[in-house]
Amino acid sequence: MQSLSLACCGGQPTRPLLDGRIGIEGCTLRPFRLPLAEILRRAYGGAEFDLAELGLGSYVQCAAGGRCPYVAIPAYPLRSFRHRDVYVRADRIAAPADLEGKRVGLVDYGMTAAVVLRGLLRDSFGVDTGAIGWVVDGIESPFGVQPNSPADAAVEAAPEGETLDQLLAAGAIDALIALAPPPCFAAGHPDVARLFPDYRKAEAASFAASGVFPIMHVIAMRRELANRPGLAQAVYTGFLAAKNRAMDDLGVTQAPKLTLPWLAAAYEESVAVLGADYWSYGVSRNRSQLDRFLADAHSDGLTPDRLGIGDVFHPDTLDT
Repeated sequence: MQSLSLACCGGQPTRPLLDGRIGIEGCTLRPFRLPLAEILRRAYGGAEFDLAELGLGSYVQCAAGGRCPYVAIPAYPLRSFRHRDVYVRADRIAAPADLEGKRVGLVDYGMTAAVVLRGLLRDSFGVDTGAIGWVVDGIESPFGVQPNSPADAAVEAAPEGETLDQLLAAGAIDALIALAPPPCFAAGHPDVARLFPDYRKAEAASFAASGVFPIMHVIAMRRELANRPGLAQAVYTGFLAAKNRAMDDLGVTQAPKLTLPWLAAAYEESVAVLGADYWSYGVSRNRSQLDRFLADAHSDGLTPDRLGIGDVFHPDTLDT
């Protein structure tokens, strides 16, 4: 039996693998449930894990460099719309077009959510994202490091010792991309609001127009393992089975697996809007949005060349 270490964030699609209900044929798993930032540091820093959950944005940048220690398989443990993650100074920004010429804070210029949102602003709202100034640092704690970004992007570090939350509250930046509500918004700052207040309606409309339910994370395996016959396909099959088990569990609404009182209604609404297999894995059903993400990453200056799907995923999984 092949022993494989697996580092992932522990989201619902991977839990049947983590708890042993689902396995990978011919393999035993040594699972580690870790925050994404730690997985990225340890995976890219020394290829510490055999299998790792990686942000699609960081992985695409690594793959474009030609020296990535990992190769992805088309299993997507995290998908998420990101309309809700744009917070603005409501006294200056009333619509997406108002972001042109403004300063927007974010933790990392190349993070997956930022790539998705810049693509959304360009394609759906006609925003020239090249005319936006990007300010990089921590939201609640300052990083104190210079941002790593393309040379032709208008990216700067926040003033020393200041957080993005402080800058937004003070009006020193005009907007903020944050994956959780920033403290000033949570505290009810009178001039800070979401760009899309009814984000559920905006996200449903976006899906209706584009068919895209954005992919945030992928599973990747160490390249040293990639040449072992059948292993990549076995890994993909295991993650697919785990996701299917998790989705089956979610659909058993008479005994909910999550402590949400209106889970049944949320599940039924998701299926009605997105379709029964809304969390699909594989290449074929996701080809158009994968192509779109790769185009957006290139437009953002994150990849020197426009990557194709064959540059991203293990060849044994391209027909999935």
